[in-house]
Amino acid sequence: MDDLSTADYGKTKTFSVNEPSYRPDIDGLRAIAIISVVVFHAFPDLAPGGFVGVDIFFVISGYLISKIIMNQTANGSFSFLNFYGRRIRRIFPALIIVLLVTLAAGNTALLKPEFDQLTKHIVASTFFAQNFSLLAEAGYFDRASDMKPLLHLWSLSVEEQFYILFPILVVSLSAARLRVCIPVFMLAFAIASYIWGHQILKSSPEEAFYLPYLRAWELLAGALLMATEARIKQILSLHCWLPHILAMIGLGMILHVIYALNSTSPFPGRAALWPVLGAVCVIAAGTGNVFNKRVLASRPFVWTGLISYPLYLWHWPILTYLRIVVGNTPPSTTRLIAVAISIGLAYATYQAVERPLRNVTFRHYPSASSCTLAISLCCVAAVAAIGNAGLLDRFRPPALINNTENFSFDGRFENGICRKTYPDIKSRFCNLAEERPPTVALIGDSHAMSFYDGLAPLVSARDGNLLNIGGFSCMPVFDAPIHSHGYPFRTTECVDVINAALAEVVGNPHISTVVLAGRRFVNPLSDEQSAAVEKAFRATFNRLRLANKRIIYILDFPELPLDPHACVRSLPWGTPNCLVDASQPLTLRNAQVDFITKLARSYPVVKIVDPFEVLCRNGSCPIIVADKSLYIDDSHLSRDGSAFVAPLLADAIFHSDRNAQPLPPNDFR
Repeated sequence: MDDLSTADYGKTKTFSVNEPSYRPDIDGLRAIAIISVVVFHAFPDLAPGGFVGVDIFFVISGYLISKIIMNQTANGSFSFLNFYGRRIRRIFPALIIVLLVTLAAGNTALLKPEFDQLTKHIVASTFFAQNFSLLAEAGYFDRASDMKPLLHLWSLSVEEQFYILFPILVVSLSAARLRVCIPVFMLAFAIASYIWGHQILKSSPEEAFYLPYLRAWELLAGALLMATEARIKQILSLHCWLPHILAMIGLGMILHVIYALNSTSPFPGRAALWPVLGAVCVIAAGTGNVFNKRVLASRPFVWTGLISYPLYLWHWPILTYLRIVVGNTPPSTTRLIAVAISIGLAYATYQAVERPLRNVTFRHYPSASSCTLAISLCCVAAVAAIGNAGLLDRFRPPALINNTENFSFDGRFENGICRKTYPDIKSRFCNLAEERPPTVALIGDSHAMSFYDGLAPLVSARDGNLLNIGGFSCMPVFDAPIHSHGYPFRTTECVDVINAALAEVVGNPHISTVVLAGRRFVNPLSDEQSAAVEKAFRATFNRLRLANKRIIYILDFPELPLDPHACVRSLPWGTPNCLVDASQPLTLRNAQVDFITKLARSYPVVKIVDPFEVLCRNGSCPIIVADKSLYIDDSHLSRDGSAFVAPLLADAIFHSDRNAQPLPPNDFR
């Protein structure tokens, strides 16, 4: 997000759009950028590649920031204190207000893990490190990006990191009498940044997106334009039609990517060249061509460009909280109202906060206003840190606090006892209830892992000890041919982990019962896949039976189409309607139930346990029971959900009849 005003590179002490150096067409270009971003976030089908507006902002920022620094270093008036003071007065006022409002809204609408994440993001954003914070969160169970109210501040962080380093580079080269080499250095850095980012895009797309040195080439493109602007003007002056053609080429590039790309496109990489070069062309075309003069410099475009910074700050939290409250994508009319509110708040912020505070200085203490704003932003970070420490919990709705453990995977994947006991098994999940030999083993994927928290204490209460080993999407059989949900393997990780876990079960005389569990088949299995899966299950059952192990298979629990977070958020305001018709989740897992039930007919020693017996009653499946969520997301049990179904599993473990017959398909009680 560009946070520079085009008026900022005018005179040293005034910021008037009437100055000769002011270019209204750049504000118009900023309008195109912010419109594309807002439309993409609110109505992605209308501008599937609208996220490239951020890249346009990067070019504008690089152009304007380099113009300020290069001009001031040339005449000897550059001052780091004045430079950063002006940036603070420009950026901080609106940012402080948006952060405070976002924090206040989160205090009443977010669950504990979400609120804790928000407070971390606020602290990171105040120190302009949000891109690094988001990069550290990327992972298997990462929260959806459209549910993070401050996700958009990653771009502001990238720009501020550039603003810290770029002036130092220019001033250092100027002091070393290497000013003439500055464009060469910028070009070299830009090329290196682009090539590095393009190479890393496939292996680490999050790094390519968030790391500042891999996005620096976009800001440097604007800086290079400024450094070579005089030469470009000479070339364009050779033919009067060249600026018109260049502006239209730039516009074409920008519009092309806005409609040709989408959220699944590899980005930035080569795809980012189009909006960057397009923005460069539009700016380089100057103010005299028809498009820049008649369209970009028109009042509607300039007005939109002037409020682009506060609009960027406001629109994403508003849309995000709307999704959070609704629990899914809101109706288009509601999103349109949210955009209108964002525009209204942006205009109010620009008029009442941004413009008045931008030029505030004190005669005897010229840096006092900047220091005050900096201290205020630090105070916002302090309040967020206090909230993260739980000191604001007493002011929050109890339902949002009481479900804290239900919406966190912290500590659920592994514990130290298991890692110490089984250091050679490189599994993603490794839990052992007590530091003694296990008597019951729970093997499988993350759905199997979901049962551990509730089942472990019940096993211990019967003088047993529960072991859980598994991995993401790992089918609980020897030499599995595919993932538990039906996707093919890309690595041997799952096979190696489950083979080692089952080998431990077979060879451990203390383990009397093995519990196998896994997710339903999401993908339909071909005849060849079905045959391979059946062969793997038969081999596994045979080896466990020969080892004299009691075998229990847990069918998958319901996967529900509602967001459990939204159900809990609505508890303070009344009883939520969070019941799901049981027929839908029953139908979804038909393939797994039919497969396991048919297979188990050949193995009377295999007992099948169906969590539907307790998770769904009277034709419906509740998400909330006694104000507690049974689910952590749409496809994993929470800690309370695990405890809710655990008695059924424990009863099967300790009262299992070796000759028990399997349940019929889709038995619903």
